[in-house]
Amino acid sequence: LATIPVLAMGGLLASGTYERVQTLGEIANPREATDPSIRGRTSEQLVSLAMIRDAPLTGVGPGQYSDLYRQYALEFGLDERPGRTPHNAYLGIAAESGVLGALAFVVLAGIALLTGLRARSRLLLANRPEAGAAAALVAGLAGYLAAAVFLHLAFPNYLWLALGFVGGISLIAREHAVRAPGRGK
Repeated sequence: LATIPVLAMGGLLASGTYERVQTLGEIANPREATDPSIRGRTSEQLVSLAMIRDAPLTGVGPGQYSDLYRQYALEFGLDERPGRTPHNAYLGIAAESGVLGALAFVVLAGIALLTGLRARSRLLLANRPEAGAAAALVAGLAGYLAAAVFLHLAFPNYLWLALGFVGGISLIAREHAVRAPGRGK
């Protein structure tokens, strides 16, 4: 019974949602899309791929995507507005830092997730209340990395903050790790 008002409010707040969802079919042919978001996002992805094609190992340079966007976008003719961002952190990193930079980012993210999961396991084994914090940090970092598929790194400070917290909870977990009898640190 309590969900009825919530559903009704959702329908009122999202009055343009139906029309917006209808434009998703335009993804198949972005050149004829009426939705500027589809044209823009498609162009941004194609530009990222073109930059990777032109400088696969080292990229076009940190911070250069927006400066070079229009020059590359002319090749595709979808969206030539200057100063665009890639709206995909992984493609953006690969475009600016090359495949090596993207690989380093993915490895760093993977290590952070595994470190957080290991910290959570250690804290659970030690029956420590910090296990919940470790789980929340891993979930937050995983959410950030998932959202990075659709967003560029506009606010990288939050990523570095999450990585720092994961490192911190790992140190806490190490201090409280349950050790088998007769074994040292």
